[in-house]
Amino acid sequence: MPTPPKSPTMNKTISIILALIIAAFAAEARVPSLNFRGTDSYNDFEFDKTTPVRFQNEAEGVGAQIFEFGVSADGSTLWRADLLSDADTLSVTIEPPCEDFAVEYSRQAVRIHASRGGSDIMSTMISEGISIDRHPNYLRITVYPDTILISAGNKELRHVGGIAARGFYPEALLSTDRKATLCRSLIGYEPLPDIYMSQYSNIDDIYRALADCNDPKAGIWEYFDDSIDTEFARRGGNYTIALLPDGNNGYTILYIEGATANAKAWHTGMIKGHLTPTNFVNNYNMQWIDSQGRALSDGLNATFDSDTSSSSDSGSNASHNSDYNSVGNTFLTLDFPYQRTRFRFTRPLTTF
Repeated sequence: MPTPPKSPTMNKTISIILALIIAAFAAEARVPSLNFRGTDSYNDFEFDKTTPVRFQNEAEGVGAQIFEFGVSADGSTLWRADLLSDADTLSVTIEPPCEDFAVEYSRQAVRIHASRGGSDIMSTMISEGISIDRHPNYLRITVYPDTILISAGNKELRHVGGIAARGFYPEALLSTDRKATLCRSLIGYEPLPDIYMSQYSNIDDIYRALADCNDPKAGIWEYFDDSIDTEFARRGGNYTIALLPDGNNGYTILYIEGATANAKAWHTGMIKGHLTPTNFVNNYNMQWIDSQGRALSDGLNATFDSDTSSSSDSGSNASHNSDYNSVGNTFLTLDFPYQRTRFRFTRPLTTF
C-alpha cells in the first residue's frame, strides 16, 4: 500500500502552531488550536480505488491528534478518510454533489458523512465554501481525549460537527471510489503536557497555608455560575480552587476539586494558574492552565468585587479564616474574552 512521496523542500517535519481559538477554564477548543508536531506534505499524488494511501500518527502519550487532507477530484468522485485503532474505526466521507438538494434549493452541495464501525453517526450537507469540481477540498479531523471535531472547505475550513472520541488513532487510510489527487496531507499530534504540582500535595497543607494568611482575597473559591459561548468553549467541571499570595501582590491558583474533563490527571494542589496585578484595583492579568495542561494567557483577566479590598472585620485574620463569607457577597470573575466565556466563583459557607 503506497505512502505519499517525499519532497526535500516541501515535506517537512515541523512544530506547527495553529493559532486559532483556544477555549479555556475547563473548556476545550471547539476548533483546533494546539502546538502540533508532525508532517506537513504538499504533493500532487494520484491514487485510485485500488491504491488507498496509508498514514501513521503518534497515538501514545498524546493530548490531541490532527489528520488533514486536501484532495482534488471531479464532481462525481467520493473520497474518504478512515481513522484506525484497535478499539475503533472512524470513517469520514466527502460524497459527490447531491442532485436532490440541487433541485430543491437551486444550488449544488456535497455531503460530509461520518460513520463508526459501519454505523452512521453524522451527516451534513454543505453548499458554501466547498468545491464541486477539480479544485481541492480539505478535510480536517482533530481528535481530543473526549471529542472529535470535523472541519471541511476549499479555501477555508469550516466547522462541520463533533462526535464523541474513543481514544487516539495510530493509523489513517485515505481512499476513493474512482481517481483523485492528494494535494496536501497534515498528520500531527500534541504531546501530552505536564501538569505541575505545587508544594501543597493535599487539602490540609492548603488549609494550613491559608490559616497563616491575612490577605482577604486568599482562600477557597467555588464555582458559582458561567456564561459560555458553546461555539468556542465548554465547561469541563465545577471547579473549586484556592488562591495563595505569591509574594509579589499576585496570587497562585491551586486546583482543589471538581474536574470532569481529563479528571484523572488532576489532583488537589496542582497549579491551575496565576494572577498578576494591573494598574486597576481588584483587576488582574491571568494565566490559566486548561484541563489538558495548556497554559493560556492571551487577553485573560480576573476581577474581584470591591469587598475584597479589605476584610469585613478590618483585617482580622481569625474572622477571615473561620468564615469565608466574612468578606461579603464577593465574586471572583475569570474572563476569557476571545472565547466569549466568563466564569464566576464565590466563597463557600464551609469553615476550617
